[in-house]
This record gives sequence, C-alpha cells and structure tokens, in this order.
Amino acid sequence: MTREAQQPHTISPAELMQAAEAVARHGRKRLVRIQGKPLAIVPERASGATSSLRHTRARVVSREELQQVLAETHGAWRALIDPEEFKRQRRELQRDDRDPRTL
Repeated sequence: MTREAQQPHTISPAELMQAAEAVARHGRKRLVRIQGKPLAIVPERASGATSSLRHTRARVVSREELQQVLAETHGAWRALIDPEEFKRQRRELQRDDRDPRTL
C-alpha cells in the first residue's frame, strides 16, 4: 500500500511529542491526525540553508585572475583542430544552392 493511501491514526499528546522528536532527529516530515484534522510536522530549515531551486551567484573573477587564465590557456586549442579545415567545413555547411527568393 502506498504512503498516500495510508490514513494516519489520531494520536495522543505523548505520541505527538515522540513524532516531533523523530522529525527533528531524522529530518523527514510526518503527517499525524489530531481530533480528526491532519497536521504536518516538518523539520526546521537551518538558517544558512538555501532551497535547491534558488540560483546562487557566480563567483566574481578579478581582472588579474582572468588575465592569468587567459595567459595559461592561450593557444591551447591549436593542437585540437586544424583551423583551415574547420573554416572549409563551415563554408560547406553554410552553402545554399537554392535560387534566391523573389518578393
């Protein structure tokens, strides 16, 4: 049986305290019923924690760090591809043999 299909039973104040302690200890929310009404006990989020959906700001790179990276990687791509062959392939892909459209 799935968790959604299971109906939590009405609990006593002592069981409520135990459920709250379990949530604090394990960090997982728990649904209980008090006087027939559902009550969700959720763990408190740490003050420094951020949601995984929030975006973080990119690290600011100083001008000196940028110059250092550029100097270290200058020309590194040259051994990977032949620039003339790349240009030739690009020209072939951009070639259009169709007649120009008239308006």
